[in-house]
Amino acid sequence: MRSATSLLHACAVLGPVVLLSACAHEPISKPFRQEARRGVTVRAVQEDPAAFKGAVVIWGGEVIKTVPTSIGSDLFVLQLPLTSDERPSGQTSEGRFIAHSPSFLDPRVYREGRRVTVAGEIEGIKPERIGNAEYPYPVLDVKQMVIWRRAERYYGSWGLYGWPYYWGPPGFGWYGWGDDWGDDWGDEGDDD
Repeated sequence: MRSATSLLHACAVLGPVVLLSACAHEPISKPFRQEARRGVTVRAVQEDPAAFKGAVVIWGGEVIKTVPTSIGSDLFVLQLPLTSDERPSGQTSEGRFIAHSPSFLDPRVYREGRRVTVAGEIEGIKPERIGNAEYPYPVLDVKQMVIWRRAERYYGSWGLYGWPYYWGPPGFGWYGWGDDWGDDWGDEGDDD
């Protein structure tokens, strides 16, 4: 009887700890989080690109557009601050950046309004036009990218470090929970 009571107490104490630690999960893999230079901003890179060339950063934001190219895809992103679990949040932005992927990123999946978190290496600046103005976009060579569902659950790309169940090109896998794809993808009423 005493061992059953001890076991019950142990489960009561350790059960919530185990469950909470399972929920405290960061979408960008540990090697990239460790390598990333924290505090490097879009504006800082725009002002002095040479000082940050080759640095790994973790930035996030909202997709403006996706442009497939002959050497992959360029994802144009409006930068947004990241929460403690690396989710893009809020409305305040420091500017825009380009996440360059060596893989094809489907513009239907990575469409305007989707939120992403990117771990990438700063390659430099690429001037692009916004209306009549030329804008200096910092360019990240994507090492890992997460595309967030509207319900704030995420699909991740685990690159070389990660979950063994993925679909798609290397480094851009999909995983998640539930079968409610329509609502979370924002496809209500979309026929295209």
